[in-house]
Amino acid sequence: MSQLLQDNKELQNLKFEFVPTKMQEDEFWKCFFMTVDQVKQEVHSLNNWANNSSIFQCPTESDVS
Repeated sequence: MSQLLQDNKELQNLKFEFVPTKMQEDEFWKCFFMTVDQVKQEVHSLNNWANNSSIFQCPTESDVS
């Protein structure tokens, strides 16, 4: 996790804002990774929807000609 903080100044600032004044460090990381997991699930759901939707089907060259 220290590498995450080194690589991401925004995450450093967020952690500094919350730990230890608003929560313990382990709770911060638990919330952070739960949020990351939720975002990944939402992106995955959107990708599945887009891949199965004809709205996002680009025409091929033969369709355009």
